[in-house]
Amino acid sequence: MKTLRGIAVSPGIAIGEAIIKQKKKISIENKYIENSDKDSEIERFNHAVMAETSELERFIENYTKTKEDKELLNTHKAILLDPLLSERIIAQIDKENFTVENALYNFLLEITNIFDKMSNDYLAERIADYEDVIIKLIDRLTGKKDKLFEEEFLKNQDKSYILVMDNISPSDVTKSYHSNVRGICLQKGSKTSHSAIIARALGLPVIVGISALFQNITDNTPLIIDGNKGIVIVDSDRQTLSNYLSQYRKEEEIRQELEDIVNLPCLTKDGKKISLMANIELEQEIDVVLSNNADGVGLFRTEFLFVNRDNQPTEEEQFQLYSTLAKKLGEKQLIIRTFDLGGDKISNLVHTPKEHNPYLGCRGIRLSLQYPDMFKRQVRAILRAGFYGNVAMMFPMISSVDDFIAAQEIVSQCKNELKINKIPYNNEIKIGIMIEVPSAVLCAEELAKRCDFFSIGTNDLVQYTLAADRNSEIVSKYYDSYHPAIFKLIAMTVNIAHRFGKNVSVCGELASEYDFICLLIALEVDSLSVNPNSLLAVKKAIMNCNFAETKKIIRKIFKLNRAEEVRELINSFSK
Repeated sequence: MKTLRGIAVSPGIAIGEAIIKQKKKISIENKYIENSDKDSEIERFNHAVMAETSELERFIENYTKTKEDKELLNTHKAILLDPLLSERIIAQIDKENFTVENALYNFLLEITNIFDKMSNDYLAERIADYEDVIIKLIDRLTGKKDKLFEEEFLKNQDKSYILVMDNISPSDVTKSYHSNVRGICLQKGSKTSHSAIIARALGLPVIVGISALFQNITDNTPLIIDGNKGIVIVDSDRQTLSNYLSQYRKEEEIRQELEDIVNLPCLTKDGKKISLMANIELEQEIDVVLSNNADGVGLFRTEFLFVNRDNQPTEEEQFQLYSTLAKKLGEKQLIIRTFDLGGDKISNLVHTPKEHNPYLGCRGIRLSLQYPDMFKRQVRAILRAGFYGNVAMMFPMISSVDDFIAAQEIVSQCKNELKINKIPYNNEIKIGIMIEVPSAVLCAEELAKRCDFFSIGTNDLVQYTLAADRNSEIVSKYYDSYHPAIFKLIAMTVNIAHRFGKNVSVCGELASEYDFICLLIALEVDSLSVNPNSLLAVKKAIMNCNFAETKKIIRKIFKLNRAEEVRELINSFSK
């Protein structure tokens, strides 16, 4: 038995046999055609494009369920029908006497070389899209079309599979979901890729960034994916398999039990009401929010609108999405966070200098203020959506009162513009801020006078308070949520906000960690906002919490000075 570690990008447990799909090493031999064969070669190319387009359209029509899935797969269709692709291939056939396979291969090498010289996550994902499309065309032309995702294969297999690949395209994630694939392990990939976003939305466990993947796994190897911990267990022993099967069945039972509390009020044992909301980033997640009877969306991440594309989203495009969500939620609140990105993520959309440490650089509200036109388009879209529902606006990465005043000024300008143009908007929209850095806590009094609510992003608050990159294994021991400083900062934030009559939500990972749920309530936060799939489990934990009893624990924590002491105290309380 071996345990491989990677990055968990889509949670859940999956058990099945490995089915390996290594990235193809395409090598097309240079062959040349006679002048008399040019027309037929161009016809072969056109026929392949039309056939591939037709198959893609059929898949989109029959298998994609969401608007986002369709849009992502339509990017592949756009590549297929891109005039540049057609012109380049036909020109090489006509002028160089290349075969169509040779022309496609040369085009792939050319764009790969161009993209490889660019350090940009978006472009890295785009090259994967291009590779996917061109390889499919070459396979079709050479008669080597991949059988893995052929519909007949997907329908007729009885086994459960774990797909093992170098990387995966969005279209193949969608196809996997409709097949017998129960989970995916990748050597490459990222948490923000198209593929990862789709997998999370579909509930398909995925782990990426697993080194030496192919050296440790062969076809039909029994695998267990633990998408919660980011580990893959290869050829597990009987006891481990038994444990995971038990865990899987237990999770299924818990899921069934949680269904019983969907319509119950979210109260602690001693009757304290807690607002429970959801963090989402895709439109289709709103259905999970509604079906679980959450109080609304406490954090709508808008970054998805800005990454993985080659143009900035228009105001109208954003308005349509925000207003659709607002209408679906009805009276329930929708808190839209303006884009929380660093320049490294959208350097293809705006010119940004390279930074040595993007986490401490121009990101969040800082980037928004640096590009006011782009920011204003989003603010106007949110203001307009506010006319159609219970919408609030929230700014990320506020580190000073000046930042908030500058952002507030942009909002005022946008209101004036909408008013002049007689476009309906919500003039009384609530505006809140993320509390993610210690300076925001220390300035909370002045900020509370100016904004309408706080939302504590605990992931970043821990990171910036303890000066420990949460993605670094080297300093991982310093990233400790049990540090007494974290409890004191949250308590300070809540106390100041309440003094000014403002609500405080927690939307970071601590809000869904069992040990912390009751403690956050004891710290008197008003609302928790969590992943949609965690809503009912968090609700159950709240219902098992005794507010008055947990307050006693908090008082003890405030007297401690070391994280280990806090951890021991909480553990003893949990027992």
